[in-house]
Amino acid sequence: MILIIASRFDKSENNVVESLIKSATQTILESNERYEVVRVAGANEIPVTIQHYLTRYPEKFSVAIALGLIIKGDTDHYEMVRDSVTMGITHLSLQSETPIIQGVLACYNKEQAIERKFLGKEFAETALEMKHIQSL
Repeated sequence: MILIIASRFDKSENNVVESLIKSATQTILESNERYEVVRVAGANEIPVTIQHYLTRYPEKFSVAIALGLIIKGDTDHYEMVRDSVTMGITHLSLQSETPIIQGVLACYNKEQAIERKFLGKEFAETALEMKHIQSL
């Protein structure tokens, strides 16, 4: 089963995260795989939530997808969240030996986010490929 952890916070005002979820889940369903979506407040909560599910249900999930959106503002907060989420996901994936697809978009503006709103399909395709590799 594929675990999808997605943030609710979406500063794009165009439902980018919802589009990521929709395109990812559609791709997974077309492959006859199962998935579970869990929503969290923001991108920073994604790594710890993935860790919780992988620790609590070690046999249930063979791969995870992190979906979220971080848009640069006027402060350094963007860089802090972007780096924290990316390092957390990478560390957790290596530590748990579970592939975690980094689908948290880090964009400089709303227009970039909107252009990337259907990348959920690619993130799901990567997850499916990694699930296959893990089964070898």
